[in-house]
Amino acid sequence: MVRRNSKISNFTNRGQHFGNSWVVYSHKARRSLTIVNDIELCYWLTFLEFQPDVLKFNLHPAFRILPTKTPRKILLTSEATLVDGALEWHLLFSPEKINFDYLAELREYANSCGATLREFTPATIIPHKYKIMPLLKVCACLAAGKEYSLPPEIVSKAQFYIRQRVRGCMSDLYEQLRDFDTATVHYLVARMFVEGRLKVELSPYFFSPSTEWVSA
Repeated sequence: MVRRNSKISNFTNRGQHFGNSWVVYSHKARRSLTIVNDIELCYWLTFLEFQPDVLKFNLHPAFRILPTKTPRKILLTSEATLVDGALEWHLLFSPEKINFDYLAELREYANSCGATLREFTPATIIPHKYKIMPLLKVCACLAAGKEYSLPPEIVSKAQFYIRQRVRGCMSDLYEQLRDFDTATVHYLVARMFVEGRLKVELSPYFFSPSTEWVSA
C-alpha cells in the first residue's frame, strides 16, 4: 500500500525516483514495514523478501556507533541473516552523497563484528525494476492470506504434482488443483514462491494461466 499518490511509474519508466513512502506486509518478517522510497522498495523486494538465500532480515535496524577517532552513527538499510548462518549488513546509498573513507571504515568494522558489508546504489537496483509489479502482486496475495491456513491436502497434492512435472504453466496447476478455488491456489503458489520452493516467471501477470513455473 502506498501512502501518497503513487509515483511508482516514475521510477519504473524513468529509472531513478526517490519519492513515495510505502507500507507493505512482509511474509518473511511476519509484519508490516515502512519503505522510505521506490528505490528501497525494489531493493527490499529483490534482495530481502524474495531472495531465497535470506533467512530473515531487520529493515532499518537501530543505529550503531562506528568506533573510530571521530565516532559516527551507522545507519544501515538492513541486517540480513542468510540460510547458511552468515550475517550481512546492507547499505543502500547514493554514491554522490557518501564519504568513501567512511565506507572503508564501515567495511572493516563489519568484518570485526563477523558481518559482510554489502553496498547497494541506484545503479545496483535499477536493473531489477521490472520485478516490482509482479512481486507486489505476490505481496498482496500473501498479505490477504496471512491469517489463512492452507488445507494439507492441497499442499501435498501440489508438491507431488510439481515434483513429477518439474515445470509447466499456471494453467496446469489450476487444472490439477481444480477442486480448490483459485484464490487458494494463488496463495499456495505465492507461499511456495516466497519460500523458495517454486520458481515463477516474473511477468506483469504473475498469476495468469500462461505464466511459467519450474520446481526449485
